[in-house]
Amino acid sequence: MLKYKFIFLVQIIFALGVFSGAEAIKPRPPLQLSLLQMDLTEKQSRLTLVATANIDSSQVRLSFDLPAGLSLIGGEEEWEGSLKKGETKKIEVIVENQNHRPQKVTGK
Repeated sequence: MLKYKFIFLVQIIFALGVFSGAEAIKPRPPLQLSLLQMDLTEKQSRLTLVATANIDSSQVRLSFDLPAGLSLIGGEEEWEGSLKKGETKKIEVIVENQNHRPQKVTGK
């Protein structure tokens, strides 16, 4: 009889766990960032930094951190302002790689 009570208790606990709807929700960062690169020529590339706000933010600063060897040809290297939840802001630059080696570019 004890065996059946134990099995019944395990079934109840399992059912409560499966059907309770309690799920862990992973927190989202305030800004979702993506950095895209499109080659224009053998030496030039267009870099695009896209930020999407997950919350209302009154002070947002987007910028590119270009390493030595990359020259800025044109575009908006940084932006500062506010973003409402769900809004997207995009800044683009065109860079030229002087030494033909891969470069690490950081968007922040």
